[in-house]
Amino acid sequence: MTDRVSSGGRAAIACMLGGPDGRTLFTLSNESTSIGQAVAATGGFIETLQVEVPGAGRP
Repeated sequence: MTDRVSSGGRAAIACMLGGPDGRTLFTLSNESTSIGQAVAATGGFIETLQVEVPGAGRP
């Protein structure tokens, strides 16, 4: 880990590096990590951020 990114108080549930050059950080965030609350919530987000260090290989 080289840096930290704020999710604005939401829980970052799934994070993955991808994109054509492996330098796009994709995050899925929600107000809760509880499955029941997350399913009922309507405030989920998929966000992207360009990073300096690319991903290596496949997950």
